[in-house]
Amino acid sequence: MVIPFQTRVVYGPIRSRRLGVSLGINPLSPYQKICSFDCIYCQYGRTTKLILHPDPCSLHTLPEILEKLEITLKTTCRLDAITFSGNGEPTLHPEFPQLIEAARKLRNKYQPGVPVAVFTNGSTLLDPCIRAALEDVDLPLVKLDCGSQASFEQINRPIPTLKIDELLTAMKGLKKLILQCLFFCGKSTKGSEGFFEDWLRAMEIVHPTAVQIYSLDQENLLENLTPCKPFELNHIAEIVRVKLGIPAEAFWPVAEWLR
Repeated sequence: MVIPFQTRVVYGPIRSRRLGVSLGINPLSPYQKICSFDCIYCQYGRTTKLILHPDPCSLHTLPEILEKLEITLKTTCRLDAITFSGNGEPTLHPEFPQLIEAARKLRNKYQPGVPVAVFTNGSTLLDPCIRAALEDVDLPLVKLDCGSQASFEQINRPIPTLKIDELLTAMKGLKKLILQCLFFCGKSTKGSEGFFEDWLRAMEIVHPTAVQIYSLDQENLLENLTPCKPFELNHIAEIVRVKLGIPAEAFWPVAEWLR
C-alpha cells in the first residue's frame, strides 16, 4: 500500500513505534518523493528520479521550515522526539546542517531535553558537513537492510554511483549511530543463501550504538512482500545481541500482538 505524501512542513505529533510521540519535519517537497534510494518496500512508492542534489526551488525553504517549527513547538504538548523524515531523504536539503543547528536551538527553547532524530539512508554521510550535522543530533537513525552489493541493489536500489562498502565505511565511527534494519518475507534476496551472514558482517563492521529491527506495517502487494512475525524479529535481535554484543531491539505494529 502506498500512502500519500506529507503535504505539510511540520506534521503530527504522531505515535511512532520506535520514538513515541514524535513531531515530524519534512524539509523536502510536498508534491514528490526526493531520494537517493528507491527501496523495494517504500511506503511512498517508487522514486521516479534518483538524485543527490535536488533543485532548491522544489524544496521547503529554511525560513519556512523554521517558522512552522517554532509555531508548533510553542503550542504542542510535551514530545518524545522531534524527527526529520518526510517525503524521501531529509539530508538532501542543501541547508540541512543549518537546519539542524537552528532546530536544536528551538528545541532548547521550547522543548528542552527532547531528542532531535533524523531518519536517513546514509547516502550523504561521505559529505563532511552532513556527517558533522548528524553527529550533532541526539538520534541519528541510519538505514542498513543488507550487507552485499547485490542485495543492496535489489532491495534499496540506490543511485548507481553508491556502493555498499562506501556506505559501511561512512557509517563506521558515527557518534551515537543507531541502525534501523527492515526485514520482510517474499520476493528478495533476503531469503537467499548467505544474505543473513552478509548482513551480520556489515553490523560487525559498523558496530553501531544500537540496532532497531522492524518490518512492514502491512503487505506490499505490488512487490509481493509480507511482514515478518514478532517472534522472527525478536530472534534476529537476539542474534545481534548474543553474537555481536550490540544492543538490539525488535519493533512491530500494535496489531501484530493480536495475530
